[in-house]
Amino acid sequence: MLNEMLIAGFGGQGIVTLGKLIAYAGMLEGREVSCYTRYGAEMRGGTAQCTVILSSDAIDSPVIDAYDTVVAMNQPSMTLFQNKVKSSGQLIWNRSLCTSEPDKTGIDLVGVDATTIATELNNPRIANMVAFGAIAVKTGLFSVDSAITAMKKRFTRMTQDMFELNQAAVKRGYEKCA
Repeated sequence: MLNEMLIAGFGGQGIVTLGKLIAYAGMLEGREVSCYTRYGAEMRGGTAQCTVILSSDAIDSPVIDAYDTVVAMNQPSMTLFQNKVKSSGQLIWNRSLCTSEPDKTGIDLVGVDATTIATELNNPRIANMVAFGAIAVKTGLFSVDSAITAMKKRFTRMTQDMFELNQAAVKRGYEKCA
């Protein structure tokens, strides 16, 4: 098993947090992991990317030209990276912030209204957690239980109310894509 994944969006969307959570959930499932990030010059509003590799074997190199899974949290990321998805791969995209449909064919297209669902939960900033649930179900790389455990371990200072909100977002993303 090998999945090379790119998560991309703009600064402030929790792209790096999402990547680290995916890596942690993968570790909980007994996978080898690699996770690295790239940022634009701006703090908020610039580009943010995170590459995550989950594998059942040792990972040779984190440098990747084409991805099994691309998660695009905004239109510029989808436009830029949809053609980096391998022919058998999948594009998971935030339909709420993308103004057009992907034009890549021959791949699995998974549109998730991540920002809309997060807004319905009264916090649009947790769209990344909605995407986390969608990624769990659509890739099959880790269970929703591992996703929630990863959140619990990673967000040690989070209030119980905020944890429950994030957990609800993960579960909604999972349910919408199941």
